[in-house]
Amino acid sequence: MTDIKRNDTEIIRVSKREFKGHEFLDLRIYYEGDDGQYKPTKKGITL
Repeated sequence: MTDIKRNDTEIIRVSKREFKGHEFLDLRIYYEGDDGQYKPTKKGITL
């Protein structure tokens, strides 16, 4: 998993996921919540 800073409150997270026995690459935008934790948005793509 790798995080790339997009701006002060968002990152692009690159991760590898498995679904039904197949591996996928997931690129998704995360935003920093009020609690300081990054939360996923609907903006992203899975390859």
